[in-house]
Order: sequence, then C-alpha cells, then structure tokens
Amino acid sequence: MTHPASLMAFWTAVLLVGLSAIAPGARAQELGREGNLVFGAERLFGLYFDHQNIDDGVLESDVDGTLFGIGWQDPFSIFGIPRLGVDYFIDEHLTVGGNFGVFTRSIEDFDSTGILIAGRVGYALRLSNAIAFWPRAGLTFATINADGNADNSIFSLSLEGMFSIAPSDGWSFLLGPVLELGFAGEQRDADYSEILFGIMIGLAGWVDL
Repeated sequence: MTHPASLMAFWTAVLLVGLSAIAPGARAQELGREGNLVFGAERLFGLYFDHQNIDDGVLESDVDGTLFGIGWQDPFSIFGIPRLGVDYFIDEHLTVGGNFGVFTRSIEDFDSTGILIAGRVGYALRLSNAIAFWPRAGLTFATINADGNADNSIFSLSLEGMFSIAPSDGWSFLLGPVLELGFAGEQRDADYSEILFGIMIGLAGWVDL
C-alpha cells in the first residue's frame, strides 16, 4: 500500500496554493504580470500514456502502460506523480521556475522512495482577462530508491502546453498536454528510456511581488 507520507507533498501543494490565493493585499488581478510569483499544485489529475524501454545489452524489453490519476496514484511512472511548482514572471511573458515531487511506498518488507526535481522556462500569452496559454519547457531528473539502493534514475526533456483558466482573481485551473522524453536513464545497471504523453489538470495561485 502507499505510505501516508506519500501524500504529504500533495497536501502541502494544495495548502500553499490556497494560501497564495487568499493572501490579503498581495494578489495580482491577472496571471501574467511582471513580478507574479506562481505556486502550482501540478498533475493532481491526469490521463497519461507511457512507454518504457529497458536494454541490458543481452535482452531488450518494452513496457507500455496507461495511467489515470485522481489526487494520488501508485505510480507506474514517476513522471505521473503530483508535484509542487514555483514560477516567477520576469516580465509579463517570460517565466523561470521548476517543480518538485516525492512519493514513498511500502509493501510488506519492501520500501521505495521516489524523488523528482525539475527546472524550466516558460512564455505566457494572455488570451483574455481570465485565460492564458503558458507553454513551458525544462529538464527533469527523477530517481527511485528501493531499500536504500538506486534502482532507477533518468533525465527527461519536459514539455508542457498549459492553459490557465482563472474563475477568480489570484488563482486558476491549469489544463493542458504534457510530454516527457526520458533519456540517459539507468535501471539496475541496464539502459533505460521512457516517453510519457498525456493531459494534466492542476491548480495555481499567485502573489504580486
């Protein structure tokens, strides 16, 4: 079963989004202004299609899977886990930021922990007062340790095409496609690569610094 600590990052992200949305006197009226600091609870919901390739030099295997997540899931792919994102608007379009995710899992005497960290840049285009298109791209590193051993690690080129839909000032829904192009991975001394594509839904809240 999934350990309760696995949910800590998820609920922390939701709490931070809520606090940023209600911060008195500090909210920007719209997403996409210079000085906006955005906190995101990302990939809270999603539908993903995943392909993994493992090659140990003798045998090569391919594994395909479909992931559907509501709040939390036992990850077939670490790229599908919820994570906390932080981005800063350098001007009304250009953003810099990243995200962080973690999970723990315990099944009888077998424990595993996964950590994901990413850096990214983005460019937001305001389509209306409430809607913005915010593509982002960056580099992600993910690793899974099982019983203290590094069983799986991988780098990924991460691409997102987010739409921000703000029903009220200071917070919005995030919705859009995501693509993870995993490369330079290793799984128990075998070469490992992965491609994940899907649609994610999250939340974002922002303050105006």
